[in-house]
Amino acid sequence: MAGFNRVITVAAAKHASDFEYYTEAQVRKIIKTSLNINRKLVKEDMPDIIREYLESRFSGPLNTKNELAEETFDEADGISTGWAFALNRR
Repeated sequence: MAGFNRVITVAAAKHASDFEYYTEAQVRKIIKTSLNINRKLVKEDMPDIIREYLESRFSGPLNTKNELAEETFDEADGISTGWAFALNRR
């Protein structure tokens, strides 16, 4: 996610006068605080949080061990970043 964040930050800085950069920790803290969750959120928590609070059908591909594939957590990070931005703006 860090590489993706840097690319988006550079693009936003070039094309927008008002943008905000959030680290993964900031994204999770904004969501945690907004939802009154009393534990630290980690990357692996985010698909479940999205399913519970935003979209009950959110899922991702499974790997060969029949577990969520890494891409699912990347998708959840992207959704979480937008969600945190919206929460922080209200």
